[in-house]
Amino acid sequence: MAHIREHSNAAIEMHMIADTPLRNWTLIDPTHEGLPTRIARRVALEIMEMNWPAGAYLGPERELADRYGVSAPTLDQALRILEDDGVVAVKRGRGGGVVVTKPPIGSAARTTALYLAATNASAADIAEAGLALDAVVVQLACARIDLGDLEIARGVLAASDDGTEQGLALFQALDEAVLSATHNPVLAPFASALHAADPNSGAQAMRQDERREQLALRKALLKALIANEATTALELIGKRKRVGPPSPLRDTDRPLRRSEAMAEQITRYIAAAGGQPGARLGREDELMRRFSSGRLALREALRMLERVGVVETRCGRNGGVFVGRPRPDATISTVALYLSALGVSQADQIGARAVLEQRSAALAAQRITPGQGAELEAALRVEEAAYSGEHDAWVAAGSRVERLIIDACNNPILSFLTLVLVELSLYQAIADPAEADGSLAATVFGNHRRIAGAILAGDPAFAAREALLHIETIKPRAGSSPRLTPMAPQRSWKLTQVAV
Repeated sequence: MAHIREHSNAAIEMHMIADTPLRNWTLIDPTHEGLPTRIARRVALEIMEMNWPAGAYLGPERELADRYGVSAPTLDQALRILEDDGVVAVKRGRGGGVVVTKPPIGSAARTTALYLAATNASAADIAEAGLALDAVVVQLACARIDLGDLEIARGVLAASDDGTEQGLALFQALDEAVLSATHNPVLAPFASALHAADPNSGAQAMRQDERREQLALRKALLKALIANEATTALELIGKRKRVGPPSPLRDTDRPLRRSEAMAEQITRYIAAAGGQPGARLGREDELMRRFSSGRLALREALRMLERVGVVETRCGRNGGVFVGRPRPDATISTVALYLSALGVSQADQIGARAVLEQRSAALAAQRITPGQGAELEAALRVEEAAYSGEHDAWVAAGSRVERLIIDACNNPILSFLTLVLVELSLYQAIADPAEADGSLAATVFGNHRRIAGAILAGDPAFAAREALLHIETIKPRAGSSPRLTPMAPQRSWKLTQVAV
């Protein structure tokens, strides 16, 4: 933190808020969040608006508490959430303060792993989401593979498996070569998410003949991509067994924190015990003894788990820690923040989203429940009333419809991956707001109505087609700026009190 003093000018910049209220366009329903979580999101949005100035000094905690109009304990909770996500670093005590950092993949992957492990997704759900993601990989790799990728491919294709555990690196190198050929940074964390969700991933348990078969399959896949044989590549990639994450699930530059290990341990304990939502795990002291943990590490672990709904803490005489209902919202937000900080372009977001949203819509047409259908119809009526009015109200209504359509696929993995991209698109849209005449609002509402109509009619082919047409209609607008950074400052600034 010695560099804090070097960023006093940045601190002044970070205290500047736009003349107009900061748009809070998100899929997340804030009514289900506590005040610390809402404050954390507000800080993150302002940091994004300043284009992620890593190292910038936001100020001491006391000033930030005054600025946001909250108590010191509330701000402390908000900052701990941001620390968990890798958005800020905090030096507490005299002479300290809050400094901006760029979220590492470890933060996004850790939260994703905790959430997906708690969903207890079926093998069929994982395979189905994997096939949808594989379709994105093949489509983009065939279109984008270049000379640099060919050099990498020559090296890994010439290598051989020595049959040892170290030889497993060749499997990962081949998988990484395929992902690298897509030139889309969205796909590495998504591939890691699938690895985290799949309890059967790993090459250690493979027989020698299966191991040789999987190695040959990977080499054939890479050759098919080089030859632009998409049909063959899609067939081969569907037979591939995941043997390891193509990118690190944790930060390689720091050891796993005790609280992070504790969170994983509690998640595994709940899964092994078959804990149902509402089941009591025990009081804090009981959990400290059960998991041989200190109070601070346990509380930090429980905070991480509460954010994704793995546990819930109740106060009072009959209180304690209970098994919760996993919620994707915090994880969606964390991964979207990571991709935003990474500078993912709108073209990359849309390239992945188009395929995943088509698949989600097709499945929704086959699986939507009567209750989901009634909720979708009600949300469409709200969007229809909103699209000709105040723009932010339409964004909220349209985002609600988008989420209901995707959730109706009833695959928690596929839904999660697709919703991350929709959330990212909302962050990116803030940097390039739609025209005030409402033309985009009317277009999107019409798209939503047609997609929903096909889903409610039980027509998967038309639902997928309408979803693709929806993406195509918004693609030209996104394509007008090939590398938009989310929330880039494009307005005048002044010192002001932040309204939360």
